[in-house]
Amino acid sequence: DEEFSTAKNDLEMAEVNQAVVQKVFSSNPDLSGVALTNAECKSNQCRLSIAITDTSASNQLMQNLSNVFNGADARFSTAAILNSPDIKNNKITLYVMGIKNIN
Repeated sequence: DEEFSTAKNDLEMAEVNQAVVQKVFSSNPDLSGVALTNAECKSNQCRLSIAITDTSASNQLMQNLSNVFNGADARFSTAAILNSPDIKNNKITLYVMGIKNIN
C-alpha cells in the first residue's frame, strides 16, 4: 500500500490505465458479476478493490483473474500482486502492474 501511495503518477497514463481496467472488467465474461468497487490508477499500476462474500468467492475470483491476466489477449504484461482477502470487510485488494492498452 505504501509503495502504491508513493508511486510516480502521470495523470494522463493513470487515466489510460483506469480506462483499460474498466474495459477489462466490463467486457470480459470471466469477470461478469464481479463487483469492482474502486479502481485507482497511477502511471504504472492500479489498486483495485473488489467485493467478495467469502473465502470461496475469493478463490474463484482469483482463478478468474488469473485467466484474464494470463489469457491470449491479456492486457497485463506483468503479474498482479494480491493483498490477503479481507473477508471481515468483504473485499479483496489487488495491485496490477504492466497494463497494456490493447484496443
